[in-house]
Amino acid sequence: MRHRSINTLTLFFVVTIVWIGLSATAFSTTINVNTLSEEAESGDELCTLTEAINAANSDTAVDCEAGSGADTIELPAGIYVTAIVAEYAYPEINSTITIHGNGTNPEDTHLTRDSSDYVSFFSVAGSGNLTLQNIKLSDGLSDSSARGGAIANNGALTLEHTVFENNANTGRGGAIVNMGSALTISDSTFINNFSASATTGGGALYTAGAGNVDIANSTFVENLALAKDGGAIYVLGNSVTITDSSFSLNQATYFGGAIYVNTADLSITRSTLNDNIGYSGGGVYSATSTLNITQSALYENKA
Repeated sequence: MRHRSINTLTLFFVVTIVWIGLSATAFSTTINVNTLSEEAESGDELCTLTEAINAANSDTAVDCEAGSGADTIELPAGIYVTAIVAEYAYPEINSTITIHGNGTNPEDTHLTRDSSDYVSFFSVAGSGNLTLQNIKLSDGLSDSSARGGAIANNGALTLEHTVFENNANTGRGGAIVNMGSALTISDSTFINNFSASATTGGGALYTAGAGNVDIANSTFVENLALAKDGGAIYVLGNSVTITDSSFSLNQATYFGGAIYVNTADLSITRSTLNDNIGYSGGGVYSATSTLNITQSALYENKA
């Protein structure tokens, strides 16, 4: 009898472990976009990026497989052109979503804007967690300091092997405005992004708040803060860690040709800042902040 009880108990644990494993697998879905167009209609069996995001957010089938928990959206290589007249080209991210481009490099899966209107690409809600992988975003345009030319993050944002090029904002954050809980950037490139804020800046990135920002193996080149500070990055209040990255040919009209940091912690390791230009602090300008630079090279910056 005791032997049978032990066998029954063992079987219970085995079944429980299998169920847990299956549940972990079940609570995620891979959603495959199968068209570059955003002009598809409901019921046409075409899964657009917009419909894929809606399916992931709502866990409901919308011409795409229904999402379930943390979802991955697979984008075929190609150019995705938005001509939408709205603040954002795609629905707000309010769940955990990874969008993965399937080209051999980020330029192969390219999101861009084709209109004269002010349109950014993505907004991440406070409840959202967005990861972009192997994707290029170009020519986004914002007229609001609440959103970057390409992305507004109010939640968690991870960028892996991405390219941001020619995005602009009449306010702060030419490519990204980060007000969220976390921002992680790796193996990415920011080139020729532009902000025109007269009060803050951040040609590529404006970041403020309590969340940590981690940047690794990334390149910032020819970004511009036209009217104020931080040719590449403007930091207010965050803890920012930069490793194995390069900043060159960035420019700010006032402070911090490459990076402006205010009331924040900035750590730069094994990185290069060269040929950046600012009125004061050609490479980095620090205001009431903790600045730690190790194993890095700063040269030919001009102020």
